[in-house]
Amino acid sequence: MLLFAGPKDTMVPVDTACMLAQALPYARLQLVEGPGHHLPTGPDGATAQAWLQTGESYAFTAAAGIRAVEETFTRSPRGALSPAAASGADFAFTIQGTTRIDTIPAEGTPETGKALTVRAGDISSDLPT
Repeated sequence: MLLFAGPKDTMVPVDTACMLAQALPYARLQLVEGPGHHLPTGPDGATAQAWLQTGESYAFTAAAGIRAVEETFTRSPRGALSPAAASGADFAFTIQGTTRIDTIPAEGTPETGKALTVRAGDISSDLPT
């Protein structure tokens, strides 16, 4: 497995990518200048956040896989497309039990009220294990 990381990526720092590469069997990390994650901004420079809340994650993944195949047969997309272009921007909402949360509570996740913290070189959480 080949993982790519950008040295100037501010959302997934290189040391976090290194930890991931070490944790995955047969993974190799390659640094690439230029690419990285970024937050899309509006014309005024503002950003927006929302959470996608699903049911049980394995059931959601299975249902999404089936829906993706159904959408492919229905729409017959051609070429290299983003998931939104191939299946529609609201594709995830076609999966039963999926909702969007536009206001993220200051105290953390909607389920637990506890915050998840990710820092460079450390992945920690006060979520129950």
